[in-house]
Amino acid sequence: MERKTYASGDCIFLEGEPADCAYLIEEGSVELTKRKDTDAVIISVVEKGEMIGEMALIDAGPRSLSARCPVKTTVLVIPKDEFDHRLDAIDPVFQRILLILIRRLRDQTQATTDKSTANR
Repeated sequence: MERKTYASGDCIFLEGEPADCAYLIEEGSVELTKRKDTDAVIISVVEKGEMIGEMALIDAGPRSLSARCPVKTTVLVIPKDEFDHRLDAIDPVFQRILLILIRRLRDQTQATTDKSTANR
């Protein structure tokens, strides 16, 4: 696995892009944002020890959010084939549960974004 460092303001990935890896944050933080019209709504800020980009690898969907570094950030890049290898080792029932949870999270993220921009 590769270690990569991003400068403050760098984009790790964009909403809608296909996924080829996940990222484990080793230092720094990442803002996860959702596009709404011409704005970017911050959905979450994730920090050291957390993972980003895994949902799109699990359900083979596009990236649901964009990831931007507000500060210098170092991540461990987990390639899709390594991630898939680890996911394949999980019981199929739990694989299905993960897919259901990801679908619900994607729906909730969209609903939250819709609601926050409607209140402007």
